[in-house]
Amino acid sequence: MQNYIKNVLRWLIGEYVATWAIAILTFIAGEQSWLPLDSINVGKGSQTEYYLNIVCIVLTAISIVFSLQLFTLNTSKGLKRMNHDEALHSYHMWSCVRLGMLLLATLLGIVLYFIMMNTTGILCACMAMVTTLTCIPSEEKLNKYIENLDSNTGVDMKDDE
Repeated sequence: MQNYIKNVLRWLIGEYVATWAIAILTFIAGEQSWLPLDSINVGKGSQTEYYLNIVCIVLTAISIVFSLQLFTLNTSKGLKRMNHDEALHSYHMWSCVRLGMLLLATLLGIVLYFIMMNTTGILCACMAMVTTLTCIPSEEKLNKYIENLDSNTGVDMKDDE
């Protein structure tokens, strides 16, 4: 069981680092003008700029709220019928979904920042990336998750080893 936990933890750390790397590389690509963003002409104060900012803000807010609530919404009801392997697989899957939502909001914010040179996009991207700090994987979190599973189902973890 501990080997499986360490394997899941290794994957989670890799996905977490990849999320930060993609965000940083996207920002560097925008700074170096490697992204073809100059072709989109959004005038200052236009309705297009307003709507793009609203979409960015709403997507970021929804991503942050759902990423913080995702585990309690999904796993609290489903833990009772899962064994340890299924629970760890579910934890891994929902961690990826959570990081994916935050990465999507981050990338949209960075791209909109370079399209419009408006600070709204970069602020939304920063908020989404700060929220990923709540997603830092650790063996302690995985063990706590398994203990929560054991307390909800009444199963002793030593039975699965």
